[in-house]
Amino acid sequence: MAQHDPFLRLRHPSRAIRDQALHALTPYLEISHDTINRLSQRAASDGDRQLLATEVEQQAERSWSFFWEKLKQLVIAQIGIHESMAFPLQPEVFEKWLNLPSIAYHDQASFAEAYTRAIEENIRTEGMGKTVAKVFGLPIGGCCEPNTVLGKLFRSESAENDQVVESILARARTSSNPVVLLNSLETLLRFGLPKPTVQNAIAHILTKLLPPADNPEAHRVASSCKLYASALRFAWYRMESLEAYASMPVLQRVLLTYAYATGVTNLADELRDQENYDIDREFLAKWMDSRISSPGSAVFEDLFEEHLEVSHPMSIGAFRMTVSATLQILAAQKVRLAPFGDELLRLTIDTARSIVQATSEGGWEIYRPFVTTRNWFQAPWGRNAVASLKELIEGPLSDRLSRLGPAESEIVASVRSFDTRALLQIVLDQITSSGAWNPGDLLLVYLALSEPINAEQAERIRGAMQRLDLSQFQEEQDFQLSCAVIARCGRSTMDTAIHPEALDKLTDAWNSRASTLAHYVAIMDAALKLCLGMGGVASFYSWWERTINASQREIPSEVQGLVAGLTWTAPLACQSSLPSIRAKLLML
Repeated sequence: MAQHDPFLRLRHPSRAIRDQALHALTPYLEISHDTINRLSQRAASDGDRQLLATEVEQQAERSWSFFWEKLKQLVIAQIGIHESMAFPLQPEVFEKWLNLPSIAYHDQASFAEAYTRAIEENIRTEGMGKTVAKVFGLPIGGCCEPNTVLGKLFRSESAENDQVVESILARARTSSNPVVLLNSLETLLRFGLPKPTVQNAIAHILTKLLPPADNPEAHRVASSCKLYASALRFAWYRMESLEAYASMPVLQRVLLTYAYATGVTNLADELRDQENYDIDREFLAKWMDSRISSPGSAVFEDLFEEHLEVSHPMSIGAFRMTVSATLQILAAQKVRLAPFGDELLRLTIDTARSIVQATSEGGWEIYRPFVTTRNWFQAPWGRNAVASLKELIEGPLSDRLSRLGPAESEIVASVRSFDTRALLQIVLDQITSSGAWNPGDLLLVYLALSEPINAEQAERIRGAMQRLDLSQFQEEQDFQLSCAVIARCGRSTMDTAIHPEALDKLTDAWNSRASTLAHYVAIMDAALKLCLGMGGVASFYSWWERTINASQREIPSEVQGLVAGLTWTAPLACQSSLPSIRAKLLML
């Protein structure tokens, strides 16, 4: 399938060439033997060649294998790829591969049942090895529990079990997919010990997920995780822009992003291992990121990330997929860590040091509580990383801490004393007493308020928010963060008095502080999130109408275009107030 139009030769006058072309394509079409035989008969006849090519192309458009093989050939040929070519246009590609219907995402019980059936069907049609490879690429916990198909397999002592464990070991050695590595780590810890080959593989996986700073693999691991996270975001935005995906449940689209990211990392690994072509992963990650967002795109998009789903592609990052998840798995399997005592101590201290000294990229997540965070798929990253560190320090490592020197002991003491809620309280008190915020305060408060706060903190939050002066933060990134903090101050508490005060700050910012498109977008996005917690989307449009009608400033032309365009996408129930907004825009 080396040519760029793989269906061209199906239209060739020569029967032999048509037959060769079909033979080259059939391994990727994922169709039945009866269909293959029927197409072969048509290729051997002198019938309508265009009809043959069209039917094969339609089958190919639904094939997971074909999509990735075609993309692989384009990369090898170094042909420029448009974003429309880099993502399946038809959901059937994913649906056939995952074998999970949309109805499965209605509740977790339905999903568990459908997921179990899908695994059983995949084992029957594709075999155990391919099924495990597929399952291990998804962020779904519980697939190896005692009552599941895979759980029963891994607990059995059979030749098939040994074969699957060997396939896991082989894949873990070459894979750069963080989810595959995490699932392999957990499975091998639970079912593979005490075999020496398994112990070596576990140590190798840990070095991949948490490489020492001086390890030559550190850069490769970091670039692979960046690519994976970028692929998640790219897939999410592509589905947001394609009508064919519009009717899918949000949770289904979330899972599809992980299937896509698995395909991307598999492609990169295959090019490296089979074609000796080591793709520039950081360049590809930047290419994907450059095609997923534009000013204003966040406004009125699905706010699912605000619902505290830990696996949402717009909130996941390398730290959560490597440091947090690895520590969480180790803490959960702490009774099995005896063979790795020295390595575990080094790994824990190195990780704790990077967190304490703020050298871990994305390490700011330690300020996120992860207490009420929603984890619908039971992914292995639904916990605060420091909480897992504490559990390791107080558990399997407690007898080894006496070996540490003063510097390492100080790091351990810092971890033990760390508390996100207490730190939030200290920062809020400092802001209230000093009357000012700094960028560090913005980030810490934003993260700490990612979950509902207790009523005792509400007055502190209100006092701190009243002292947040948006004129201090004119740099776009800081301004966006300060608006987001205002929204979270309103949404994280049950204190209704905070909501109108927060909206007043955003209104003032619209009328006197905003100067760029990014500023206006940040204000609108924060106002929408606040209003959704107060009276629904209608209250947002009511605020928007009041704000624009009261505005006396000239709005930049690109903002006028954005606002005018968004008025046409408003829900029908909110359309009555929009003509006055459009009229006001014409006068500004």
